[in-house]
Amino acid sequence: MVVPVVGKTPGRRYGHSIVFSKPYLLLFGGNTGSEPVNDVWCLNVDKAPFSWAQLEVTGNELPCVRAYHSAALCTQGSATGMMVTFGGRTADQSALKDTWGLRKHRDGRWDWVKAPYKTNHEEPLARYQHSTIFVGTLMLVLGGRTNTVGENVQLEVYETESSEWRKFNSLQRFRHSVWAIDATVFMHGGFENETPNIPTNSIMKLDLMELFVKVPSLIQKLE
Repeated sequence: MVVPVVGKTPGRRYGHSIVFSKPYLLLFGGNTGSEPVNDVWCLNVDKAPFSWAQLEVTGNELPCVRAYHSAALCTQGSATGMMVTFGGRTADQSALKDTWGLRKHRDGRWDWVKAPYKTNHEEPLARYQHSTIFVGTLMLVLGGRTNTVGENVQLEVYETESSEWRKFNSLQRFRHSVWAIDATVFMHGGFENETPNIPTNSIMKLDLMELFVKVPSLIQKLE
């Protein structure tokens, strides 16, 4: 069923993200068919008639245009309530590795905050067509593609409380979907590097307690 919407809309696009942050659906970026964009739109699903509104987002810096990025809502820790977006591919087709948080202030203002990366730690791999999911205060970035065709990419974990990235060998797919139940992550569909033109129908399971067994600080965040 098509949802009736009045007024102006975000228009045709692909490679964008959409996240539910009660009571809003937040749409960010993507490609209009002629160019990548970095606009943000919201739809209040608690208030009919439904209408989209383009947000006036402030900030010292703004994320560049991008498509095939990822976004998820953080519900714990210092980033609670933020729509956090990672990576994607920008106008020159190069992959990105930046992380941004979109937040709403009590006075109604929206702004972007660029997530800090510790300078003495390795930064994440630039990627697109990946997925992102939060488990507690941990942001997991899974799969995707890089600027190098066929390159295997590691699962990377961003700790929102310490601003540290950690890398783990894990599942490799792109254009897939993921969901989490407690400390278990499930990955369905998408493509594998060995068969990049044939989608898979299998579901893979990832036990984070087993994966993080050598990193006690991460195990504590799962308990």
